[in-house]
Amino acid sequence: MSEMRGKTLVITGATKGIGKAIGEKFAKQGVNVAFTYNSNKDTAYDIAKEWEKTYGIKAKAYPLNILETDEFKPLFESIDKDFDRVDFFVSKLVGMESLCDSNLEDSTISIQQQSMLLLSALKRRQRGWKKWVAALL
Repeated sequence: MSEMRGKTLVITGATKGIGKAIGEKFAKQGVNVAFTYNSNKDTAYDIAKEWEKTYGIKAKAYPLNILETDEFKPLFESIDKDFDRVDFFVSKLVGMESLCDSNLEDSTISIQQQSMLLLSALKRRQRGWKKWVAALL
């Protein structure tokens, strides 16, 4: 049995590409996965169901537009309610097509803000936050 089993990963954007690969890699190790999606609701829910069935973990998808900073606090409150711990956090930078339509500075601030909100929530809970890991991809 993996020493990772029962821990929880939060990852922004796990419906395709590197985000999905990272989420599945953790799920294979028995890590519960909370992940966000922007517009692929059906795909996101299918992935969560597949990971739960295949790997025997808890997986849940949450809607998030990473450029809308007012969505972060309710997102992390929902994750906090649904999962009893958070051990890992992976934050992906939005795709280049999104950056072409927005301001890079705004996107960077958005990433920083979500990281700070999660860290703040983990500190308040007094569990899991010492193992917090952040990565910008």
